[in-house]
Amino acid sequence: MKITKISTTVVNARMRNWIFVKVETDQPGLYGWGEATLEWKTKSVVGAVEDLAVLLVGQDPRRNDVVTEPIKMEGGISHAPTAPGLGIDINEQEAAKHPFQPEVVMPYFHKDGSVADW
Repeated sequence: MKITKISTTVVNARMRNWIFVKVETDQPGLYGWGEATLEWKTKSVVGAVEDLAVLLVGQDPRRNDVVTEPIKMEGGISHAPTAPGLGIDINEQEAAKHPFQPEVVMPYFHKDGSVADW
């Protein structure tokens, strides 16, 4: 099973926007919904989800090799860890297989001499 698409839906709720995240898989009809609202930061959250989607599409949504304990769910709600620090145990050997790789920024030179770095 692979993630095929991650998208956001922003719903206006008067004093705030709710941000819902849909994760679709290659299994027909199998998808999941999450909520990612951070009040007054709608564009930032939507942008962050779009940035992360590039990394997650093609991955197995059931993957749990880095975090050793599953997230506790009750009634469809995930509960924050209560252990010290991050509150979770990380398999450091597995995490080492996924080192940080800085993004290579390719500058684009416009005809007028200005430069864009995206």
